[in-house]
Amino acid sequence: MSSSTIPSSKVEGSTNTIPMTVMNTESPLSATDPPPAQQADSVVNASLDSLDTAGVWLLGIQHLSNAWGGRSAEFAFPLYLIELFHSTLLPVSLHGFIVTACGILLSGSIGSLVGRHRRLPSARASILSQKLSASLGYAIFIVLFTQSAHGDYLLWPLFAAITVCGGILNLSSVGTAVCIERDWVMTIAGGHHDTLVRLNSIMRRIDLLSKLLSPLFVSLLTATIGYTLSAVVLLSIGVFSSIFEMLFVAIVYRRFPVLEQPRERQPSSSSTSMADGAHSGLRPNSVRRWTRRSRVWLRLQWCDWVEFAQHPIFLSSLSASLLYMTVLSFDGIFLSYLKSETDFSDPFIAGMRATCVLAGLIGTFMMPWLDRMIGLTRAASWSVWSEVLSLLPVVISLFLSANEHHCTAWNSAMLFGGMALSRIGLWSFDLAQLTQLQKDLEHHPRQNVLTALQIALQNVFTLGAYGLTLGWNKPRDFKFAAVVSLASVFVGAMVYVFGYSRRTRGHVFHFEKLPLLR
Repeated sequence: MSSSTIPSSKVEGSTNTIPMTVMNTESPLSATDPPPAQQADSVVNASLDSLDTAGVWLLGIQHLSNAWGGRSAEFAFPLYLIELFHSTLLPVSLHGFIVTACGILLSGSIGSLVGRHRRLPSARASILSQKLSASLGYAIFIVLFTQSAHGDYLLWPLFAAITVCGGILNLSSVGTAVCIERDWVMTIAGGHHDTLVRLNSIMRRIDLLSKLLSPLFVSLLTATIGYTLSAVVLLSIGVFSSIFEMLFVAIVYRRFPVLEQPRERQPSSSSTSMADGAHSGLRPNSVRRWTRRSRVWLRLQWCDWVEFAQHPIFLSSLSASLLYMTVLSFDGIFLSYLKSETDFSDPFIAGMRATCVLAGLIGTFMMPWLDRMIGLTRAASWSVWSEVLSLLPVVISLFLSANEHHCTAWNSAMLFGGMALSRIGLWSFDLAQLTQLQKDLEHHPRQNVLTALQIALQNVFTLGAYGLTLGWNKPRDFKFAAVVSLASVFVGAMVYVFGYSRRTRGHVFHFEKLPLLR
């Protein structure tokens, strides 16, 4: 474009002269200038190509090692407890309840700790505590498996120690997720939407692959070499991988210099001032100091939750958390139902579980495509409603086969086909909602605290799923828990569409595009 300069033009009401440049809008584009759309595409491609490919691979390998270890312990601990306590499911349920409750109560504090320290020390501390707690748990299981009698004084105290290790492992996993999967990924993306979606997709696919393969690996170990030796192998892998991950996380940190930049300093809120004042007023030998500290901690937690609830992303987080109140997933509850109420073989159940995980992988590829076609907000809407519709035949099949131990072919197709299709929508929505969370909190000074509170909110609804099976604890009543699970997913979809999406887009439906309403 050509331009001409007017030497001096006076602005009304001012004595200053301002040189003005007038663009010649009649001048055509140069033949070598690409259209604006192609220019935008070139900017996006440049942002993607500017990523350090080796650094991304190293980040993925480190995350694979961490996710593999976490998923293995998540599967092995309940499996070992079932082997130790043959006659009751109370220890397994109690272990899961306490570990989940720890995540609810302390996830916000973990996010605050991550936000107050530099990125590399935070990541190393989270990884190290995660590996130490898992290794200590495996060591306790080895001690229990090598004892000749399991029902005496030694079993229950060590069960308490295993539960403590499980709680620390859960909180360490929260710290690792907040530090690396959220903060590091968002910082590396540098505000580029397509880069953020790409990195999130890579991390989610690694999570799904670990969720698929690590339980199979643990089951293979227990079936071939027994429970004691399998715990020894998992302990050895945990010790080796801890050294590996500590080195790799430092290499990734150095390959992305942007991670060395300090986070924005957290604002001095009233809750923080209150905590400082309370702690400064405590005498070292005061009998009431722990009571007062507990009160201050509770007030801090309350202030954090109030801030989270007032943030625009809260409704999106709430809708994603509602999806966790479900028994319609291949976890221990659903597997127990299949084993007790159906005649499906173990290889068939394992194959169906693998199919559902592979369907979830398809969802991680579908979400970026939907994002490019219809936008991030609508991609999440389509994904969550596809999950609702896919779960309908699953619940119907549970009622149709309520009095039949043998399921017909069409009933099995409704059950497992619906489960597999729902995984596509679930993981597509999960990836879209994670991207929304990262973009909305990108410049928030307390982003790590709010991110950890979403994990805590998810744990709240996970406890609700435990409550469903505590109430309907007989396998024949599983169908009622499934109805409540479907209702929870439906409410989550409604909250997202009419709460978050409507506020973001300004509308829900394009009624003006309907022929009869034009």
